[in-house]
Amino acid sequence: MECSEDEPIRALSGHPVRGAGFTLVELLVSISIMSLLAGILVPVLGRVREKAFEVQSMNNLRLIGSNLSVYANDSQGFFPPSVATVGNWENWNWYDPRRLVGSQHRTPRHRRSMSMYLKNYVNVESLHCPSAPDEYKYLKDMWEAGDEWDNPDTLREKDPMSGSYCYFWGYDSVALVDQRKRLFKGPRRPSGGRKYSTLLACDFFGYSGGYDPSPPRTYASCERMALGKEGSTQLLAPYWSGVSEILEQPLDAEYPDVKHLPKMRLKAVFVDGHVQNYTEQDVVALDVISNRKTYETFGIDTSDTPGLFFIPRDAVE
Repeated sequence: MECSEDEPIRALSGHPVRGAGFTLVELLVSISIMSLLAGILVPVLGRVREKAFEVQSMNNLRLIGSNLSVYANDSQGFFPPSVATVGNWENWNWYDPRRLVGSQHRTPRHRRSMSMYLKNYVNVESLHCPSAPDEYKYLKDMWEAGDEWDNPDTLREKDPMSGSYCYFWGYDSVALVDQRKRLFKGPRRPSGGRKYSTLLACDFFGYSGGYDPSPPRTYASCERMALGKEGSTQLLAPYWSGVSEILEQPLDAEYPDVKHLPKMRLKAVFVDGHVQNYTEQDVVALDVISNRKTYETFGIDTSDTPGLFFIPRDAVE
């Protein structure tokens, strides 16, 4: 049989050619398979992302530790002074250990900005916790400005600024260990000393420091927590905040019990350079000293409290 060039191709087989589109059943099956794969892959990708953040944060802390050792080697064996203070002259006291820029010079011979000591040693990018909701938008500007830092979004001059890690070299506080108060003294030099902790820096994890959302007694951290919401202010690096998913802390309690803490995975670096992982079950709270002569602390009920800061138990034992 001969076919003309104009005759439809279907005449060659005697059967109609099926269209290229999907049937409704095939489309539904494809959508179901894609949904199933998404349900499997999304949690896996989320865990991979969290692991990448964890590795990056550990590297940040390791760099902070090693660069501090270099600074100490160039500075007669001492770490720089802490800038986590308020007040000046004889009236200065300790404050938020996240401080990268203090409110003012503690004394004329002290700097109020960490970068005035460490700009040539520490890359500012290593001061940002990758698990935080975002990087503080003026982080690089603040680091470059040093003591002259002035947030352009505020009316006041020479603002303080707090980051996403806590820094403990040259810093004193009161640790709450098994319901007892114990003086915490951050390291002054790499060689340490019996009365000094070996903790250099760790992830920020705090309680009752005026973090939003309300109520005021909430937890906050640079590390993401279950039920956490994004928070930030003009003077603080972005953080996660929320109440514990286990049991809300009773409002009449003086300090939170470890069983009330939200589940967390945290990291810290010590003077010997090692970076340690720990959880909310491995922490003690630091209550910031409000009077360094009497060791009176802010507690969690004063209007200007920076709150409690949780550190690894190994830092005080």
